[in-house]
Amino acid sequence: MNRIEQAADLSVRRAVGFGALAILLTMAGLSADPLLALRSGAVLTLVMWAVLMIKAYRAPNRPYKRTELWLLLEPPPDLPAEQAQRIVTEVLQATFRRYAEASFVCAVALWLASLLARFSGL
Repeated sequence: MNRIEQAADLSVRRAVGFGALAILLTMAGLSADPLLALRSGAVLTLVMWAVLMIKAYRAPNRPYKRTELWLLLEPPPDLPAEQAQRIVTEVLQATFRRYAEASFVCAVALWLASLLARFSGL
């Protein structure tokens, strides 16, 4: 089970990392207008939260053998198909939700920073 959780974490963390990089680069590109950069970061981080929640919701419908998690497990565990599907689904849902929660917290922080920036005159 630990190998499956580590593979799920690696898979989702890698995707979230690329998304976060895109958001940060967008914010850097808009750095001439700090308020716009913060608001754009907040909106894009909320989009990432929504995508992660959709992925968590749709995880049970995805065949376990077609997930990146399963491909990362080398050699794959010797489990019956129904048990493997259940375990992979549960682990992926928990991992997607954990990263969605973190992205939501970041989005709220960016919104608060944009409010502070607006009222401080930036």
